[in-house]
Amino acid sequence: MSDNLLVKICGITQPDQAELVSSLGADFMGFIFVQKSKRYISPERALELSLKSGSTKTVGVFANQSLIEVNHAVNIARLDYVQLHGDESPAYCKKVSRPVIKAFRVKNEESCEEIYTRIKPYISVTEFILLDSWDEKSLGGTGKTLDWNKFSKLSDLAPILLAGGLNPGNVKEAILEADPAGIDLSSGVEVSPGIKNESKLRQLFDQVGKNSL
Repeated sequence: MSDNLLVKICGITQPDQAELVSSLGADFMGFIFVQKSKRYISPERALELSLKSGSTKTVGVFANQSLIEVNHAVNIARLDYVQLHGDESPAYCKKVSRPVIKAFRVKNEESCEEIYTRIKPYISVTEFILLDSWDEKSLGGTGKTLDWNKFSKLSDLAPILLAGGLNPGNVKEAILEADPAGIDLSSGVEVSPGIKNESKLRQLFDQVGKNSL
């Protein structure tokens, strides 16, 4: 397992969560700015949590929102990155005022070649490509896993963040099979949407060898 593996914990809603995630050595923490999400917080609230983030980079998660709204939230919350979960174009990504993580929802029946065709136009205009599991009713945080083995080829072509159903019990297997640049967890370390479980978080960072405490 790579010593350089990046870890992102998404759906942070509480100050104690931000402090814990930072102290454990997370590289990124995510705040959800999609209002229909159960993990939604306002940009003003995200700024409060950012003050607890230490050296952990902050990421705002958006989906099919106007560029004006996104860049306004970036300024209010003082975000380091923007993660886009909708149908945003490469041209849109180039106009975001922070480095972009572009998320793609993937169906297990999709081939590696089909996925690469979708992500290729975005590789040059984004910092990372995030691959998440597809769900008809949700843009993320579904808890559904992916067919990780097929993604090892993609990891050679783009900086991949792997999401979708990861938890402390399966994260090692997922990393070994997919060989991603990083992992992104939300529901897999929660007791309920937006409420993280300290024990699960500690188990996760122990599993990936990044626990700094």
